[in-house]
Amino acid sequence: MSVQKHKILFLSAWYPNRNDSMFGLFVKRHARAVMLYDKVNVLYVCADQYLKDKLYETEQKNINDNYEILVYYRPFNSKYRILNQIINSYRYLRAFNIGWRILKKYSGKPDIIHVNILTRAAIPAFFIYIFSGIPYVITEHWSRYLPYVNTYKGILRKFFTKKIVSNAKALLVISDNLRQAMFSHNLKNKNTFIINNVVDTDMFKLLPAEKENGAYRLIHISCFEDKSKNISGLLRAIKELTNIRQDFVLHLAGDGQDKDKLEVMAAELGLKDKFVRFDGLLVNNDLAEALGKSHLLVLFSNYENIPVVINEALSCGKPVISTRVGGISEIIDNECGILVEPGDEKNLALSISKMLDNIDIYSPIDLRNKIIGKCSMDNVGKQLSSLYDSIINKKNN
Repeated sequence: MSVQKHKILFLSAWYPNRNDSMFGLFVKRHARAVMLYDKVNVLYVCADQYLKDKLYETEQKNINDNYEILVYYRPFNSKYRILNQIINSYRYLRAFNIGWRILKKYSGKPDIIHVNILTRAAIPAFFIYIFSGIPYVITEHWSRYLPYVNTYKGILRKFFTKKIVSNAKALLVISDNLRQAMFSHNLKNKNTFIINNVVDTDMFKLLPAEKENGAYRLIHISCFEDKSKNISGLLRAIKELTNIRQDFVLHLAGDGQDKDKLEVMAAELGLKDKFVRFDGLLVNNDLAEALGKSHLLVLFSNYENIPVVINEALSCGKPVISTRVGGISEIIDNECGILVEPGDEKNLALSISKMLDNIDIYSPIDLRNKIIGKCSMDNVGKQLSSLYDSIINKKNN
């Protein structure tokens, strides 16, 4: 590990916590990447409906003198929406102040603040910058700016978000598609860069694909939210595929709000346990092993930014079939996969069959090298550390 040069504070709207270990995992991976070069503290404030005996509670971790502070607050719920917003905003800021005081005691003030996901987490960073001069940068992941999502609304939200983005020392996005979507809402910063999500290339490594009783292994990994992931459409495409060939099995890995409904649908289509298997939530080495044993990854989303699982599959040397949505076309080309139009179930079935017939043309080593060059922990950490260097040096000169 390099000598840690600067003190970076990660503030995030999403972060793994005691109620959801997967929520914002990509932010945690960014923080770990930066730790290779700089000291990183994380402050995450989270509403916790299960907090009954007190209003606030903290969790603290020390990772080689890099502190992770999670502050939970009990959300206020009444029939009055505006009252809920006022009281919960106050509780959020109070919880932030609790965590901020703990971090200052342990580590002092940061040299720079790195905000992840707008807008609420950026408000403290903005006011710290105004009153203390500590600069901040922003990384945005959220798909709400995309025209077919269209959930970026509210006069006050738009006013504050525009002001926060314009005052940041840099705006980082995970795809050019997301950059363009933010620009369309007049969220512009002269220093806007694309920084990829991190892939643990030591964990997601090359493994030979294994047939399952003579059948090719397909895998789909998602949060089982059907509106965006369109797993129901994927199941109908798989039903179509059984009319063409039957030498495959699709593993659905993940959990979420629509899982039970989709299991029922798979059973009604005559797919469950024969052509489709539900593996449940897989994480870390279990997920990497499942990807490694598969022949290809299949996604059929209606909308996305860039799913981390695509880069993880490529890191394992597996080609990808996906819809042409969000920033996916910035990664997937003819050399590493096939793109289909969203909702085109027949073409998805044909594309899966075509890829299985030509699976040997995809070079696992070439697919992996494509990711190592952009998404490895060392590469992303180095990019971010270099950005912090330039901002801090400019501030001090």
